[in-house]
Amino acid sequence: MIAYYEAWSARRSCHEFPPSAIPVGALTHVNFAFAYVEPKSFKVTTMDGQTPASLFQATADIKSLKSGNSKLQVFVAIGGWTFSDNGTDTQPLLGEIAADAGKRQTFADNVVNLMTKYGFDGIDIDW
Repeated sequence: MIAYYEAWSARRSCHEFPPSAIPVGALTHVNFAFAYVEPKSFKVTTMDGQTPASLFQATADIKSLKSGNSKLQVFVAIGGWTFSDNGTDTQPLLGEIAADAGKRQTFADNVVNLMTKYGFDGIDIDW
């Protein structure tokens, strides 16, 4: 069973919901939603300026808070609805990355760096 943790949940003015509040008991995966890709560097980043990068770490850290759920994996979900909206800088990115071996390698290296830095177990690409 997969749950998506929406990054904007931590900044709601009412009923703030930090990653540590996720009830992980029955879950197999938690996907942090969403990360974006910077158009020129293909680095994986937060979806907007209101989302601190520290939220990546707070979400990945739920693995250490999993209360006996030893199989829980935490992924970072890249993309999403607004990432793929027509007329945005990010809309064509995944297609451009997929079509070019050099861009694929740069993107893959950036994904591995993010996963290593924060401790994510994998990625979910929402294209």
